[in-house]
Amino acid sequence: MVELIGGIFVLLLGALSVLFKQRNNARKKADTAERKAEQVIAVREKERDIDQARAEARNESQEVQREADERPTTDRPTGSFRR
Repeated sequence: MVELIGGIFVLLLGALSVLFKQRNNARKKADTAERKAEQVIAVREKERDIDQARAEARNESQEVQREADERPTTDRPTGSFRR
C-alpha cells in the first residue's frame, strides 16, 4: 500500500514537472517572439526616419537647383571653390 501511494506521488510529481517545463518553454518562445517583433518595429522606425531624411534632403536639393535655374545667366556665383 505504501509503495502504491509513493508511486502515485512520484507520478504526480513527474506530471507536474513536465507541465512546468512546457510552461517555461512556452514563455521562452513568447519572449523570443516579442523580442523579434520589437526588433522589426525598431527597424521600421529607423527606415521611416531614413526615408524622411532622404525626402527632406531631396526637397532641399530641388530648392537649391530651382534657385540656380532661376538665376539669370549673367550672374555668376560668388565665392571661391579653392580650399
